[in-house]
Amino acid sequence: MVRSRFQPFTAQARDRPTTRPHFSPTPRQPQHYQHRFPHLFRPFRGSVALDDGPQCGARKRSRLPELQLHHGRRRKSPGFPSSEGRDILEARRKRKSKLIVVDPYRTTLAEKADLWLRIRPGTDAALALGMMKIMIDEGLYDREFVSKWCYGFEEVKERVSQYPVEKVSEITWLPPDQIEQAARMYATIKPAALHHRVAIEHNINSTQTARALAILVALTGNVDVPGGNVFPVAMPGYIPFGHLAGESHRFRPSRDMERKRLGAASYPLISGRMP
Repeated sequence: MVRSRFQPFTAQARDRPTTRPHFSPTPRQPQHYQHRFPHLFRPFRGSVALDDGPQCGARKRSRLPELQLHHGRRRKSPGFPSSEGRDILEARRKRKSKLIVVDPYRTTLAEKADLWLRIRPGTDAALALGMMKIMIDEGLYDREFVSKWCYGFEEVKERVSQYPVEKVSEITWLPPDQIEQAARMYATIKPAALHHRVAIEHNINSTQTARALAILVALTGNVDVPGGNVFPVAMPGYIPFGHLAGESHRFRPSRDMERKRLGAASYPLISGRMP
């Protein structure tokens, strides 16, 4: 119906790459729809699969983390064949690093965890605030890093005071002793790396959840240190996904083509129309 009512180039299908061949889909492959559906709209054959791409520095090989905190990492395997999946197992094997997994489901990764937090879905922000309060109350946060690099600490301290462990336990359905154990482990075992997947972004409080986790990393001083969370650096010649999605003028269609997008006139911001 969409194709017959509008023109072929008004819609686009996109999916992330998988480990399966992308240009030889078969009915047995769950990704075959992503190749067939675009062919209904595109005026040319073939489909393109995009990803965020490789980023150097996300895990410094000079040192693996002593502790890993994972939020919502749901895969049938611990991540193979992805590089981060190999790093999880490598750190566990070589350094006997501790592993905390926050996930409502007992995933393969959760089964390997030293501490599995079977959280109520959508309450990761409350957990982060509760962990911050424990760190601050017990003086476990990185005072030097916070003093030198952070601002708004007093405001954060005031905010987390509203989340005692009993309240957080009621919100998240987690036992108080597990919340306290997670906070103390993440604050005292260095270096530590926090990693979350898109599971925490699929709720109405996603932005504040991501902010809370970022603050958690800062409070522990695990920012831009080997084995911690570092700022990604693109490899020479790498084209960021955002550029392909329209942030760069190099890869944007013409203004005339952008005006033909479905909903472009009614929702110019979401459609990405150029002014």
